Amino acid sequence: MITIKEISAEVLGIIQDNSYNDTDVLRLCNNALTEISGIILLPELQAEDTVDTVAGVNFTALPSDFQRNLFYCYSEANLRRVTIYSDFRKILAMAGVIDQPGYVYGVATRGSNLHYQRIPGTAETLQIHYYRNPTVLTSIDNLPSCLPVHLARPLLVNYCSKELYDLIEDGADGKTPNTDKYTGRFTGDMALLEAFIGPEPRLPEEIPQAIDWNLMAND
Repeated sequence: MITIKEISAEVLGIIQDNSYNDTDVLRLCNNALTEISGIILLPELQAEDTVDTVAGVNFTALPSDFQRNLFYCYSEANLRRVTIYSDFRKILAMAGVIDQPGYVYGVATRGSNLHYQRIPGTAETLQIHYYRNPTVLTSIDNLPSCLPVHLARPLLVNYCSKELYDLIEDGADGKTPNTDKYTGRFTGDMALLEAFIGPEPRLPEEIPQAIDWNLMAND
């Protein structure tokens, strides 16, 4: 895997502008990883953690590294999968009467919180699987390990080059040939990345429960 130091040497060699240095490239590489992972679900960023419900409250904080796409939730207390909804309003529609005591039957993310219904009388531990934020690169000796090895170099080199040329060519009679060149290359790299990763796998359908968990209460 290529290091940020190697990325920086290539980028600075391309732009040939002494106004920029390794620190600038390191910052842009972090920006690149945030942007890329916000567009394409990178398998290396899959993570798991547990959260506990809060008695009397219909939400709890998500892990600090949560980025997006909660794709699995499991109740450790009840040994069953919990349905994930795309929006909390859908849970409210299912609940009928909200914030009643009972087992958690549905969850949805909103901002930095995980919302759920119903509300257990005692804390219920939920195991969740999601995509986390990329690890922040703090040194040019770091590796961009969340990217495929064969695409890490072109993705980061072309991203950093387009961003720096955008600054260099700003106001230059409206002509941005180098910005356009490396923007095009980065766009092509993103298409290759998307094709390489492929569509997101889907979990098999859950076997229906014999018990109506939506109505069960544990108070």
